[in-house]
Order: sequence, then C-alpha cells, then structure tokens
Amino acid sequence: MTPLKSSSPWRTLAMATQLSALAACVTLGCAPTIEPRGAQGEPPAGPAGWALFDGHVDVMVHYAEAQWDLAAYDLRSSTKGQTNLDRMATGQVIGGFFTCGSPGEDAPRWPGLADCLAFVPRLAARYPDRVMLATTAADVGRARADGKVAWILSVEGGDQIDGDLKHLAELRAAGVRSFGIVYDRDNDLADGAQAFVDRQETPRNGGLSPLGEQAVDELGRLGMLVDVAHAAESTALAVAARSRLPVIASHTAASALVPTPRNASDAVLRAIAATDGVVMVTFLPYLTDAAFARWYASGDAYWFELKRRHPTEPDLVKEAMSRWEIQNPKPTTSITGVADHFEHVARTVGLRHVGIGSDFDGMDYTVPGLEDHRGMPALIAELRKRGWNDSDIDAITSGNILRVLAVADEARR
Repeated sequence: MTPLKSSSPWRTLAMATQLSALAACVTLGCAPTIEPRGAQGEPPAGPAGWALFDGHVDVMVHYAEAQWDLAAYDLRSSTKGQTNLDRMATGQVIGGFFTCGSPGEDAPRWPGLADCLAFVPRLAARYPDRVMLATTAADVGRARADGKVAWILSVEGGDQIDGDLKHLAELRAAGVRSFGIVYDRDNDLADGAQAFVDRQETPRNGGLSPLGEQAVDELGRLGMLVDVAHAAESTALAVAARSRLPVIASHTAASALVPTPRNASDAVLRAIAATDGVVMVTFLPYLTDAAFARWYASGDAYWFELKRRHPTEPDLVKEAMSRWEIQNPKPTTSITGVADHFEHVARTVGLRHVGIGSDFDGMDYTVPGLEDHRGMPALIAELRKRGWNDSDIDAITSGNILRVLAVADEARR
C-alpha cells in the first residue's frame, strides 16, 4: 500500500522517486502492465452501441514522469499504465477529459502546468490518425467521424493557478474546458474532501473562499466547467449554487453506498442535477466498494504512521507494509458493485445526470474486469442485465456530458 492516489498523480510524482521501491514491491494491487488479451489483443466482443466520453483520464502523468519525453510512453503499444489507443478503441471511447498538471506539490505550480499544456499538442501530433485535440462538443463529433479520439484538456486542482485568476483565461486559450476547483486538500479557492490526508485539518474556507467565488464566476464567463470531484460537500454545494453553467463531478461515486468524503452525498447529487450537470461515476475500488474503502483507509493510516515513525528508513517502511498486506489481504471487488453506483445516481437524480469518469492512470488499484477501457463491454452488459436500454446507455456514455459541454460552448459564444 502506497497512496499513489491519496494525492493526485500530478502531486505524487514528487514523492515517486522516494517511494519507487515501495511502490514496486509493496503495492500488490497497483495497476500492472496489462498485456493484450487474445490473439488480436482484444477481449471477446461485447454488446455494441455506445460511444464513451470518459470524464477523467490521467495518462499525461506518465509523460510528466518522463520529463515530457514523447518517446518514453508509446500509446500504440502495451503500456505500463492503463491507457492506450487500442484499449480505448475496444472500449469505444470517442473522447474524454484528459488531465494536465504540474508535477509535485511545491509552489509555484503554474510553470509546471504550463509545461504540460505546451506538451500536449506535440503528443497529439505524434498520433495524427488516432488523436484530435478538441475544445467543443462539435469537435468531438468531428473526431468521431474521422475515427479519432477527441482529447479535451482538464486541470485537477485550483491551486495550480497560484492564486492568480488571470491564468484561467490562459487555460481557456490553451483548450482547457474542465477545471477541478480543488484537489482533496484545501486550497485558497475552496475546501477539499480531505479524504487522503495524514490528518484531518480544520476547513480553511467553509466551502468556497471569496477568491473561489470569483473563480467560479470567471470560469462561467469563459465557458469552462467547474469540476467538484474532490471537493468537500460544502464546496460542491456552494459551487452548484453559484455557477452559471452546469456543474460536473468528473470521477466520483455515491457516498450513500460507500461513505467516504471523496464520494458525493445525495445532497450533492441533487445540487449538481439542479444545475443540469453530470455526476460521472468512477471505477475506483476504494470509492465503489465499502469493504475495499475500509481496507484502503486502514492501510493508508498505517502507511502514514510508519512514515512518521521512520522518516529516514524507507526499507523498513517497505518491509512493514509488505507484512501488513500479507496479513490484511485486500477485499474482492466486482463490476456489479460499480454498477450499483450508476443505479443509485440514476434513481436519486435521474439518468440525465449520470456519466462515466474512469480515472484510468490515476488509480493504484482496479476492479477485476475494469482494469482499462477494454472492460467497458462487461460494464455495459451488466447495466443491460439490469434493464438499461439503448437510450439509457447512450445518455450515460456520452450524451449527457456532451450536452453539458455544448451548454458551456454556447455560454462562451
């Protein structure tokens, strides 16, 4: 257990060097290198008829780790992470929000984010037949018609603008369309969920700060969606009350089923729906399975305690965590548990407000059968078994989020 997603993947790059041995040797459930399935590298054919716009993909973190070396991570091959072009094709991915960020946690954050934004066009140009940088809902349609995946940029964590709202316009000019107001820890814009921190801290802002309110207003003017996936409940409710645009939660699940601060309460679900926004259900096992969430929280707490006791003894920490995982095997999770969250959100606020946000390449553990986008046929099959029809599937896989993006497009115009 090393909390690779206890922080954003952009933040954990800073500690990756220190923890690489621990991550390699201890994190038994960490996303493995996933080799192609079957003779053609594809799983058996699943039910057809959907087009996925994934609300949260962290694949750019691999390039940040490689100091923005284009050759370091080939999206045409069997990658060490969870995302590549063939897997997206099998999952019938037509587009998504792809995160860009500054590695590490040290201020200033903006220069590192700017490096990422400058890199992405170079990356897209490496795969001109498969990838199209996009900024609008109409672009997604054009990319699909050309057989490409539309990449729309997003930013996870409002602290990456270093408190300067002028950077929001620069993000919009660079193609960013979704902005995570906070990443878990409180920042100067808003309070975070504080789900994966060493100790619970007193909220800094009581939801949105005055600067955060200005940020939400400016994002609305620019036609950029506010993402509350990692926000405290107080923040999510305040954003929904203030935003002139639909609000999204790009990768979350229902706290009614798995009570963790990272999940959305029914009150937050209703508040997002009231903006005509979308709650995008994630595949993270510690958000979608209650037993796994308890196991993960216990391991995280033990890991933090070991780090406090032995700050200069990483080998000792590694050995202790290895013993802990042997003594405390992780619970089994399933696609049916993930499907339960889709059903809860749909029952609570209606299918119009349900989407999918995998969080691939931002997760250290995966649900069996949903290790990457090739698991989409199995998820769709499970929902169909529960009575979801073609119209329902169309809505949650892309129709709802593209509707919201189109509203933001029109607001900008």
